[in-house]
Amino acid sequence: MHFSLRCLVVTAAIWPIATCSNNLATFDDYAPTHVSRVTGRVVSPSGATLDSVEVGVNSNRPGYGYASNRARTNSKGEFSLEVRRLYAPFSVPQPDTVNAQVQVLSIRPRDVVNGQAPVASVGALLYFVAAGQTPTSTTVQVTLTR
Repeated sequence: MHFSLRCLVVTAAIWPIATCSNNLATFDDYAPTHVSRVTGRVVSPSGATLDSVEVGVNSNRPGYGYASNRARTNSKGEFSLEVRRLYAPFSVPQPDTVNAQVQVLSIRPRDVVNGQAPVASVGALLYFVAAGQTPTSTTVQVTLTR
């Protein structure tokens, strides 16, 4: 049996997008139109604050796209998240709000008991302002449950 190996080398020139415009947001299909902020803390069932817990925000409002970064709680169990509306195919509601879930996304290994990881989410009414403005913060407390 005879095998042969051939290599194909492809080269391409890539022009930096930044040279086309001074405003990179022009090329960002997902630039936020409106923003909101949610702050709070994560506590155990007994009320003790929990550090190093990852949280995020989820909203399933039909027709609208939302995204948030993820945040880890600090030593006081506190977090702060910016929530961005990426698109709104329909008119913006007045007042500009959305019901969302603040969810625990990951926890510390020491919080797993008998193979059971605690879960938590809490509803929050988020208030949005146009991108570039300072949003009013919604404050919540997320309590882990077993």
